[in-house]
Parts: sequence; C-alpha cells; structure tokens
Amino acid sequence: MFTNKFKLTERSHIAEELLPNGLTDMQRRCMVVQQVVADGDFPLEEALELYEVDPKAYIDFAVHNMISTLNSLTGKSVNIKYTSRFYVDVMIKLQESVVEPMDSKFIEVKEHYKKLSNRLVKAK
Repeated sequence: MFTNKFKLTERSHIAEELLPNGLTDMQRRCMVVQQVVADGDFPLEEALELYEVDPKAYIDFAVHNMISTLNSLTGKSVNIKYTSRFYVDVMIKLQESVVEPMDSKFIEVKEHYKKLSNRLVKAK
C-alpha cells in the first residue's frame, strides 16, 4: 500500500492492523498522514509525498473530520438555523485565527460571513 521510499516503522504496521475495515485506501493513507504529522515524525508536506496522498484528498479528509467534530459539538440539535449559524460562526473564528493575520483584505470575507450568519438568524 505504501511507497518503498522509506522504511515503515513498527508503529506504522500496528496502525495499519488497527484501522477499521471498510475504509478506502486513500482514507487509510490520510489517517496515517494525520498520525505521523501529529506525532512529529514528518512535516505535512513530506508525509503527503511519502504516503502518496494528494493534498486535495487530504483537505477533503480534514473537512470531513472537522464536520464530524462540529456535529459532535452540536449534538442532535433539531434547530437547523441555530446549528447552521454555529457552523458559520466557527468558520469566522477559524478565519480570524488563521487568515486574518496574513491577509489585510480578510475583513471583506468576514463581513460576508457575518451577513450570512445574520440571514440565518432571520430565516424562518
């Protein structure tokens, strides 16, 4: 499954055995990338290359995990307006933390998100 560009550690083989069945090969590789990056074994760019994971596939994997986390934070809320606004407000905070310090034009994006959030509140 993995490239022969490097020697797999014992931990990699154990992780491979413990991964749930039913995952695609790409999902498995994304999970391994996530773990080796979290463990500090490789920087993200190197891990993606070593495990032959396309950055776009890893972004999809990250988004799926973030949505799962958000869903667990909101529980089984029946108020879709409230949940949607919560998600938008989380996106605003993420953008403020990550993008705003690097891009002075972020204010335009933030204003768009705030308008969207307010529309969700007013929606019936």
